[in-house]
Amino acid sequence: MTFVGHRRSIRPRRLASAFIVALAALTLALTAAGCTRDSDAAPADNKTITVFFTNDVNGEQSPCGCKSNPSGGLAKRATLLAKVRSENENVLVFDVGNQMHPHPMVEKTNPAMEAERADLFVKSLNAMHYTAAVPGVLDLALGADEFKTLVAAAEYPMLGGNVHAKGEKTPLLKDSMIVESAGYKVGLVGVVDNESTWREMPVKLPTFEIRDPKAYLKTTLEALAPKVDFIILLAHMDVERLKAMPLNAAGDKLAFILSSNNQRRLFQDVNVVDKIPVMQLPPRGREAGVLTIAPSGDDFKFKNRTELDRARTRLSQFEAMAHRMEEQAGSEGIAEYYKDSPSSLERYDGYKAKIEEQKKEIEELTGPGAFFELKTVNLGDDVKGDTTIDGWVSAFETKYPEARTP
Repeated sequence: MTFVGHRRSIRPRRLASAFIVALAALTLALTAAGCTRDSDAAPADNKTITVFFTNDVNGEQSPCGCKSNPSGGLAKRATLLAKVRSENENVLVFDVGNQMHPHPMVEKTNPAMEAERADLFVKSLNAMHYTAAVPGVLDLALGADEFKTLVAAAEYPMLGGNVHAKGEKTPLLKDSMIVESAGYKVGLVGVVDNESTWREMPVKLPTFEIRDPKAYLKTTLEALAPKVDFIILLAHMDVERLKAMPLNAAGDKLAFILSSNNQRRLFQDVNVVDKIPVMQLPPRGREAGVLTIAPSGDDFKFKNRTELDRARTRLSQFEAMAHRMEEQAGSEGIAEYYKDSPSSLERYDGYKAKIEEQKKEIEELTGPGAFFELKTVNLGDDVKGDTTIDGWVSAFETKYPEARTP
C-alpha cells in the first residue's frame, strides 16, 4: 500500500512511504514475537482446558545442531510441559504421529538402534504422562511385532482403530476414549491415513493393514458423539486428505482436529476444514503447540481468539494511516485538502471502513462466549532440558553417535 499525494509536493509521498515501511517492520516484529495480552487469557474459573501437543517429530530426540538457538528434543519438551502444567489446572497432552524414527527405511540404517530409539521415545512420553497418541508411518517402520511391544510398554493409550496387524481381525489400537477435564466430557478419536506417505513418497508397511479411514471415522464419530460434550480428532493425516473425510458424522460435536504435517513449512496457524479448526506444527519437533480451549457453559461453538493479535495489529495499521492523512490535511480537513484527489479520498474512506471492521472483529473475539487460542512455543535456548530425560538421551547417543540430531 503506498501513499499518493495530490497537489502540494512530492515530500508527503516520501514521508508516507517511510512511515509505511516503519509500520510494516513493526508489524513483522509483533507477529514474530507472538504478542498476547494477559487480560485475554482464559478466564480464571478453572473451566478452561489446555492442550499441549506435538506432531511429526521425526525421531529427533535431542536439540538440532544449529549454531544459533538449538531447538527441540525430548528433554526441553518435558521442561516446557512441566511449566504448562504448573500454570494450568486441566492439561491434556497428545502426539499425532511420526514421533519415533527419522525416516521409514530403518532396515537401511540400524534396526537395533531404531528399536532403542523407539524405546527411548516411549519411556520419555511415559515420564511426561501423555494423555494419548496416534502412530504415523514412521512409528510403524519397525513392523507389527516390534510395534506391539511399544504399545504394551506405553503407559498412554495409542489410538487408531483402523490400524490392524496383517491378517488380524481385531484392531491393534483403540478407536476412541473419553477423558473428563474441567468438568467436561471430551471425546478423543484417533485415525491413521491408509494412503501411507512420508514427504509425499509412498511408504510400504507390509506387516500392517490400515483400513479405509472414511468408513472407520463415520462409524466411530457417530458412536462417540452422543456420549461427550465435544470431540478432538487426533489425525495422522494431512489437511488435504481431511477434506475428503466424513467429519460431519459427529454432527456439531467435532470441535478440533490435531493433524500431522508432512510439509516443511506452515503458512498459517489454524486451517479450517468443514468449519472445524485444524492445528499442526512444523516437523522435527522444534516447537510445541499449546491450545487453550475455553467452553462457556454449554456453548461449544469456539471463536478463534488466535486471530486477536492480528486484528489488533491491522487496526493499528489502518488507524496510523488514517491519522497520517488527517495530520497532513491539518485544519483544512480531509474533504477540502484532498478535494482535487478523489483517489486519496477513496483511500481515506477505505481506511476508516477497515478501522470499523477491525474494531467489530476485536469486539466479537473478546466478547462473551466460548473461544480457543493456539500458541506455538519454540523449544530453544531459553528452555532448559529436563535432567532425567537428558540423561536417557545422552546414554542413547553415546551408544549410537550416528543417531544424534543433525
